[in-house]
Amino acid sequence: MFIAFGNKKDNPLKKINILLQFCLCLIALIIFFVSFFYLHAYADKPPIPEKGVYIGAILLDGQSFPYEFNERIGYRHAFFGEFFVFPEVVNPESTEYKKLIRFLEICKSAGAMPLLTIETHQGLSSYRIEHIQSLAELLNQFQLPIFLRWNHEMNGSWYAWGQQPALYIEKFREFATIMHTMTSNVAMAWTPNQGWGYPWPNGNYSISDDNITDIQLLDTNKDNKITAADDPYMPYYPGDDYVDWVGFSFYHWGNALESGYNQIPDSQKWADANGLTGAIQNFHEIFAVGHQKPMMISETAAFFDLNDIKGGGASENDIKTEWIKQVYNLNDPNLSKLDMDLPNLKAICWFNQAKFETEFNGIVDWRLDSNLSVAQVYQNIIANTYFIKAIFDSDYAAFITSPVTVQSNTTYRVEVQYRAVDDREIEINLLDSDNFTWYGGKRIKVTKGADRIGLNVVTQSNIFSNKTYFWDLMVLPVGSDWTEAFYKRQKPVWSLQSLQTEHEIQGLTVLTQGLTVSLSWDTVPNAEGYTLLYAPYPDMNPIGEIDLGNITQLSANLDSKFACYIAVRPYSIEKTEPISDIWSFQLP
Repeated sequence: MFIAFGNKKDNPLKKINILLQFCLCLIALIIFFVSFFYLHAYADKPPIPEKGVYIGAILLDGQSFPYEFNERIGYRHAFFGEFFVFPEVVNPESTEYKKLIRFLEICKSAGAMPLLTIETHQGLSSYRIEHIQSLAELLNQFQLPIFLRWNHEMNGSWYAWGQQPALYIEKFREFATIMHTMTSNVAMAWTPNQGWGYPWPNGNYSISDDNITDIQLLDTNKDNKITAADDPYMPYYPGDDYVDWVGFSFYHWGNALESGYNQIPDSQKWADANGLTGAIQNFHEIFAVGHQKPMMISETAAFFDLNDIKGGGASENDIKTEWIKQVYNLNDPNLSKLDMDLPNLKAICWFNQAKFETEFNGIVDWRLDSNLSVAQVYQNIIANTYFIKAIFDSDYAAFITSPVTVQSNTTYRVEVQYRAVDDREIEINLLDSDNFTWYGGKRIKVTKGADRIGLNVVTQSNIFSNKTYFWDLMVLPVGSDWTEAFYKRQKPVWSLQSLQTEHEIQGLTVLTQGLTVSLSWDTVPNAEGYTLLYAPYPDMNPIGEIDLGNITQLSANLDSKFACYIAVRPYSIEKTEPISDIWSFQLP
């Protein structure tokens, strides 16, 4: 995506404002050349950070993909979550099994750790030990660190495994023992629901009066009844030998007693929910510190109803911005701070979906990437190195050179650079932007690693001047079709017969090797010269300019840890062209 950046004499402050305003849309992220911290062995459990918090998200299956989410936000996330029905998920003929395989592959392609939420919707006795063993064997085959969240929110009354502490603990221990014995890469996560509203007496799976054993376990204050005065967590805890991570789910549903209002979160709501103000038990202090376990926020988000059915009137931006600032706070002294108040909190997962919620009887938009302003707030906050991004490599592909004009029955050379975390296939197609009609393409298998390749693409005979086209570049699993793509890139193309050539603009290519950075870009017709634009990463302030004259490539040796945004803008006497795509890089 391109935007006019002004002429050579524009005020640089104006440029900064424009660039900052639109940087989320402009930056062609995922960053290929950032220096990553690589795992020494993918087969280990998720590493526990000595300092910092993994950032993650739960996306809507089939509608949002990690590479798209990462690009919209601007950072590769460390983990992604998904839900699976057990024991159906171990049946190779089931849709759940295929969904699991696909999800694990997608996480691997994004350089992310999977967070698997395993649900027994038919109850805690609906499977056999063989089913657990089959899942363990399957997960052990994937060279990925995996979080396994087994039957979450067990203290709630809305799931078939809820409010049965004796059987729940027995089954968790059984499951965890098998996972610990048969796998080297799976960490068991125990994540109840945050305790406000406990015991939620009107749920479909509220504890029954004749369940004497569990009533005795849940009546922690021994007043012969289960109420909010009882401990909402400890009766369900399986024990330190079986639990690797602890955590809970908590959402902002509004501030009213009845949920579902568009309301800005109260200023201390997140601190209250974590028990930092004494309003409820301090989960972090009891389970993370007390039991020496890393903690995760396994699900969180802020309620927004597009139709404002119940009222409240607050905007999506105001609601979600306030929640993001509270949950991810490091700097505001008036709020609880992650590094000071929750040092054992090592992972936060945003529930990034718009979905029908039974409690609300309508669609709730929990997403943080559908609103540009919200996404920008989140991006600015997680830019802090305390927030740990993807910790191992990912699939990636980008154009090096490709024609920006095409005509019928012609062979064109398209060159791309790629990185593959496994054997993959690279496919390039020429499509129109109206209905994605195919006008030529090529596919080639590549091996694990990073390289550059060139493909000769022959165009079809029906290219017209009244259409706009684009090159579509995909990274695919071997033998799959376009619907299974792990990663995509698209680049606009015009017909040679078209009169739109004055709008052509060439893409910038940035390559790094050690401390050497090389830039190149294709010649722009009628350009008299090129201006190099650069700004420090991630602050993007100030923006500097260098007049490069008419050269189209540049190489320089820079300092270690040097990081910046970079772009090129052609210019002529008559006008200034839009800038190229913006790159960012960070040297080792």
